[in-house]
Amino acid sequence: MSSLAKFIAAAVVGVAICPFVAAAGNVTVKELTGGCSVYPDYDASAGQAGPWSIQVKNTGGIIDDHGLTAIYSRGSTGIRWGYMAALDKAAVAQIPLQCVDGQGIQARVPTGVSDYNWENLVAAEIPYDALLMYFVNGTEIKPYSHYTTNGTQIDGVFLGSEGYTTWAFQKDTTSDQGTFWAARLLGANSEDPSTGKPLFDGEITGFLRVYGS
Repeated sequence: MSSLAKFIAAAVVGVAICPFVAAAGNVTVKELTGGCSVYPDYDASAGQAGPWSIQVKNTGGIIDDHGLTAIYSRGSTGIRWGYMAALDKAAVAQIPLQCVDGQGIQARVPTGVSDYNWENLVAAEIPYDALLMYFVNGTEIKPYSHYTTNGTQIDGVFLGSEGYTTWAFQKDTTSDQGTFWAARLLGANSEDPSTGKPLFDGEITGFLRVYGS
């Protein structure tokens, strides 16, 4: 059975000091070094880890353990861009992710009418709209470990960028892609530009943890 087939089978069965005071809570984050080898299921001969799913964590139980799906904009010749969002329901089909040495984090996402391909993910470059996207410019997604305020390491590998790992999730619904929770990275200058508040109305906070880590 291929690695991707194993991921699909498992998914069907089974998901600086943080300044944002919300469900996610305060943690100290530390970037993990070692490339893709820090992720579960690393194959040194292939130079990649995964695939695995991502689980949302620490949202106060609202969407904890939910996986990710792909939301995208379709143009006349194909998909123009897309982003990862938390599923509104747990234990449904999820988008698999992997890490490839020299390329970083990728997701197997829709890229055409019926095509799915592995594409690099980034945190979009607009600070207050830093969605987890593909087919756009942005900052590299990296692995981090979390520590409590007393220095105890928390289990898991968490995704983030530029030293930040807290994500804001906002519920949305579209006629063609259903209900989901868009995820944007909370980092420097990520406040709502209209109000100056750290979160937009209706947002909750949480983390993105690699399943099995």
